[in-house]
Amino acid sequence: MKHLFLLALAATLTFASCKEKTAEVTEATADPLYTEVIAMHDEVMPLTAQLSDLKGKLTELKSDDNSRVVLDHIVKLDGADEAMKSWMANFKEPENKAEAQEYLQGEKLKIIEVSIQINGALERGKFLVDSLTVK
Repeated sequence: MKHLFLLALAATLTFASCKEKTAEVTEATADPLYTEVIAMHDEVMPLTAQLSDLKGKLTELKSDDNSRVVLDHIVKLDGADEAMKSWMANFKEPENKAEAQEYLQGEKLKIIEVSIQINGALERGKFLVDSLTVK
């Protein structure tokens, strides 16, 4: 009977702590600016798979004649991928409501920069792949 009581108490405490955490997350994510920043991330994130695919294509097309140009583009693709990983690793949900808007504005600018870097690397990389396969 004592074990049953302890099990019920543990389940109740676990449920209560989860419920509190859910309320906190909902409050933090209800901010329209937070939603906008996450939406921007969600729009750019799928492009990272293209970075990897393009890197593979460039690696296959690399020859003695073009190795310097290809390797330069691969470095740019890797840099764009790393920029996204770094942004994700450093992004935190704001805990202090007073500082949340300033923090989120900064994160919005950062994810815009990451988006520009990824899209630019993809555009230049695709152009190089096209120019190397036309021969």
